[in-house]
Amino acid sequence: MSGLASFSGPVVAEWLPDGVHMRVLTEIRYTDPAGHVWVVPAGFITDGASIPQAFWSLIGSPFTGVYRMAPVFHDAAYDNWGVSREDADTMLHTALLELGCSQWLADVIYEGVRVGGEQSYIGDQRSVAPKVSAP
Repeated sequence: MSGLASFSGPVVAEWLPDGVHMRVLTEIRYTDPAGHVWVVPAGFITDGASIPQAFWSLIGSPFTGVYRMAPVFHDAAYDNWGVSREDADTMLHTALLELGCSQWLADVIYEGVRVGGEQSYIGDQRSVAPKVSAP
């Protein structure tokens, strides 16, 4: 895998007052192996990886670990009307591996979003406006 070369740069973000969400301060891009460019716009609001707290000691918490960039792209993909859930989930898996996740961890996270992500996808796809706020 090509690693960080597929990413335009690191996630630059600030914590929001709720202590759960972060606002992305600069646009970032990820180019997957098929050449598709995934964009997270400046101002996008993310909650990181949606990992149940009971699994944090095994997998990690929402904004930690080598994988922490991939869920930001996944959140933005779920929020994009033109992206299918399957494509977003596949991109997450690929990005996890490119960021250096073990195959085992990437598979566990991928299976987690396949099982538990439908409600988030439906909710995001029904939103009137993307989750972007002024920086």
